[in-house]
Amino acid sequence: MFSEYKKEYIDRYNSLGRLQTTSFLKSINIEYDENIDITINLTKNDTIIASASAEKNLIKCIGVNPEFRSEGLLNTLFSDLVAYKYNQEIYNLSLFTKAEYEKLISSLGFYTICKTENIVFMENQKHKFEEYLENLPKFKSDGSIGAIVMNLNPITNGHLYLIEKAASENDLLYIFVVSEDQSVVPFETRYRLALESTKHLKNVVIIKGGDYIISSTTFPSYFSKNYNHWINNYCELDLTIFSKYIAKKLNISKRYVGTEPYCQLTNYYNQKMSEILPNYGIDFILIERLFSENGAISASQVRKLADEGDFKTLKALVPEATYNYLISKNGGLNES
Repeated sequence: MFSEYKKEYIDRYNSLGRLQTTSFLKSINIEYDENIDITINLTKNDTIIASASAEKNLIKCIGVNPEFRSEGLLNTLFSDLVAYKYNQEIYNLSLFTKAEYEKLISSLGFYTICKTENIVFMENQKHKFEEYLENLPKFKSDGSIGAIVMNLNPITNGHLYLIEKAASENDLLYIFVVSEDQSVVPFETRYRLALESTKHLKNVVIIKGGDYIISSTTFPSYFSKNYNHWINNYCELDLTIFSKYIAKKLNISKRYVGTEPYCQLTNYYNQKMSEILPNYGIDFILIERLFSENGAISASQVRKLADEGDFKTLKALVPEATYNYLISKNGGLNES
């Protein structure tokens, strides 16, 4: 039966193939994500009838022409796509799909982690998410417990202001540092600087965000800053995982964010947060961002000053640990 179908591999540089895939998926109400790095299509008479794609370890944009859904084409595509990723030594796979495909994909060795009205998130490791939740460092508190999710690229006085404000309003405050290593400052450094800069706050716990808080697994487009149709789905999924599972596990009842004057995507994410968190009994608390004489303090501003060697200006914008780190990265130069 499969001899009548042809298989084609479309990489990110094949603009015609990606355009044709986009058109096919649109015909079955699926939007192609331009961050995809590999697509496998099955064609019949030079017409696409089934497609599956991946971005790193994330499988997505799966679709089969309704006329061919009884022919097991998805099984073939999945086997090929998984084999392709295994050849790249990528073994922990996850995916987004529509609810109508959930049962079928479950039969192919994937397990549902979380789903919203618009999207289902699945993984091929059955207990990975359970183990993540079990390994979260839970601290007991009979009072109010808050949380902030931060990239800290690097930590600035603006970040510290928000942390201190939230810490003063709660008995316990969790800071989740985004673990994805797609920032200028490496994750382990961002994590260390957060620990050093908050050591005076005895009710603050610094946690590594891991794979399920603003990561390339649950929110891939966050790191490309690419604002598209998928953003709504990714926001909903990321915030549902946080609210339904992580916050519940740690008894978090408040989540804090600072106002965002620069980034459209962050603003959109914050807006979705204000809509979704209350559904799970979590207060969304927006704090006015800290300003210096040059405007809102931001990590990008700090990095720019460091690149320019303006450490005199920079020193007033960051905690001591960050300042010492940036000085050391600049070959030990001081502000003079």
